[in-house]
Amino acid sequence: MKRLLQYAAWNWSMGRGPVSFLLGLGAAVECILLFAAAASPNQSHLGYGDLVESAGVLWVVAAVYLALPLCAQIPQEIAARHTHASCTALTLPMPRWALIAGRALSVLLWFVTGMALQIVLLTVMWGPTTALQDSVCAGCFQFDVTAKGQLWWALADCSLMRVMIPTDWVGMLFTAIMLLVPSLLLPSALVHSGWKRTAAELAALADQAILTVLMFQALVWNIGWEQIVQSLQHSRAMAVSALIVAAIATVLVAWGLWSVHRAELAE
Repeated sequence: MKRLLQYAAWNWSMGRGPVSFLLGLGAAVECILLFAAAASPNQSHLGYGDLVESAGVLWVVAAVYLALPLCAQIPQEIAARHTHASCTALTLPMPRWALIAGRALSVLLWFVTGMALQIVLLTVMWGPTTALQDSVCAGCFQFDVTAKGQLWWALADCSLMRVMIPTDWVGMLFTAIMLLVPSLLLPSALVHSGWKRTAAELAALADQAILTVLMFQALVWNIGWEQIVQSLQHSRAMAVSALIVAAIATVLVAWGLWSVHRAELAE
């Protein structure tokens, strides 16, 4: 277990540069979009949650969500291309399944870090955007503009915040799935080579894209997780999508474990 955690920590530290750039760029774009939306008189009537959606922040979050696993693994892949075979990760004194588990833990940690950054960003940006909205309203109307609500209520009404901080077990389950599945898929795909690797990477990206669509249904349409569960029970399309996600994830992880097992037997 100690070596697994050390390997995960090494993978996490290797991805600091690309992931930090990705998260920093995403945060900067979100701030610009929020300020631009708050400065628009046409959106001065919106609450903070609606302003986040209308500003296009959800698209930025989705893009970062899709790109983060790849950015977290880029340095390891670049290093592997310039390393002799005798120095590869396959020579580490640990079970071969730990190679996938260590990378998955590092990606999961980066997802948690990104969520924490997003929560802080939404919390910090509430004050400036609300103040800017009030200023815009004061210049458009001849009467005093009342406060738009306290910080707690504004964040509680934000759909993006509800996904990152769920309040019931169903929301916790879906949030855990959205973090665990992409954390496992790409590390499982990267153990292959040649056309198998390309196929596994495309399948992992497709699976993560389906999860992103599911997240957008909960955010944009303001659908609760309980309603999504009901849709899975009564909608054939939703049920098929869920089965596809589960099937692809299971096959990719099992395929990756079998690949590293065969590599271990070949030694």
